[in-house]
Formats: sequence, C-alpha cells, structure tokens
Amino acid sequence: MDSLLTPHPVYLALGREAAARQTAYRALFDLPVSEKDLRKIRFAVQNDFALRETR
Repeated sequence: MDSLLTPHPVYLALGREAAARQTAYRALFDLPVSEKDLRKIRFAVQNDFALRETR
C-alpha cells in the first residue's frame, strides 16, 4: 500500500478481500443510466454546472 493513499472505510466495508471489494464496487454501477439522466449529465458537464436533484 502507498502511505499517501489509503482506502476509504466505506470502500473497505464492501468486503474482506480486495477481489470482493472490487466486485461489490463494480456492482454499484451495473444499473443503466436512462437517456433523460444521460442528457442531464451531459448538459451539466458541458456547461460547467453542478448536477443536482430538484425538490
């Protein structure tokens, strides 16, 4: 391990072993992004806006 970089405790809580943590982390992104959300993300990035949910 690098002494300057340490894993976040939430990441470490994903599993006991590195392989299990990596699998669990990747699973967080398995859900597809809807076209509507993708348009919102692209607009925010292209216009230097923060992306947030409206209430």
